[in-house]
Amino acid sequence: MSDINAIILEFVDASINNGIAQENGNSNQANKFYRVIQKKIKWLNEHGEICNPIFLKLLHHENDYVRYYTACALLHAKNNDALDTLLALTEKKGLVGFSSKMTIKEYKEGNI
Repeated sequence: MSDINAIILEFVDASINNGIAQENGNSNQANKFYRVIQKKIKWLNEHGEICNPIFLKLLHHENDYVRYYTACALLHAKNNDALDTLLALTEKKGLVGFSSKMTIKEYKEGNI
């Protein structure tokens, strides 16, 4: 169980830092943290943990970027929950709101 906890903590940390970097316009840092996010999602998928209850709780995390990246990871596994989270995030101002709108649009068009 400690593996999953460590992976989720690293995912949360990278999601928060990615959001900070994006909002500060630091694309190098944002890309660095995005790669970490993708590695953690890959691990969760490969180990059958993408629907782990601990990970699912992140849909209700206090940080918008954690919720956003969790919803994106769950789009094909728990699509109703993921879409509900993304829809709520569309009300936010800034990049996370715009990204949520675009993710929903692309998902509905079958592009992701």
